[in-house]
Amino acid sequence: MQVVVAHFRESLEWLTDVLRIESVASIGVYHKGEVDFAETNPLVTHFFLTNLGREGHTYFHHIVENYDRLHDFTAFVQGYPFDHSADLLNKLSKTQTASFTWLSERLIQFNFLRGCDHHPGLPLTQVYRQLFDSDPPSYPVIFGEGAQFIVSRARIRQRPKAFYQRIVDMLGAQVNPIEGFVIERLHPLIFSE
Repeated sequence: MQVVVAHFRESLEWLTDVLRIESVASIGVYHKGEVDFAETNPLVTHFFLTNLGREGHTYFHHIVENYDRLHDFTAFVQGYPFDHSADLLNKLSKTQTASFTWLSERLIQFNFLRGCDHHPGLPLTQVYRQLFDSDPPSYPVIFGEGAQFIVSRARIRQRPKAFYQRIVDMLGAQVNPIEGFVIERLHPLIFSE
């Protein structure tokens, strides 16, 4: 498994503990802000991106850039993941068998017709149509608060690289685009079978 970290200004000292996890083959840290952790471990690679698009831009940028060389599983986490996943280290230690697993501990439900009580007023339907070129489902969708999850290479590759590039383009125009909050809610649909 590779761990991909969307980093801004958070302390990254916790990565030392991630490096001790047997199932973690490498860590890719995408910096969009100040760097305070100079880990020189050969398993850690540092990348520098312009601060655009929140963590979603980072995640999907990684998928686009590594589409043909993804690890069996990729864990996508924020620069300080413990606010949304206090048990992160334990979850990363478990053998991965599911093709999509939430790392976020709080799961929230929304409906395209009714919206999302957790963040009202999001352009859910508009972004869904822009991304999927179809009308959204009428059933409720559950997403993980904090946008942290593990997904398999096979599940990612069910969609073409161009699909993920559309997300990168959508999120890459602003520092904090409203679409970033919508994409967070669409993860279970983006990576669905």
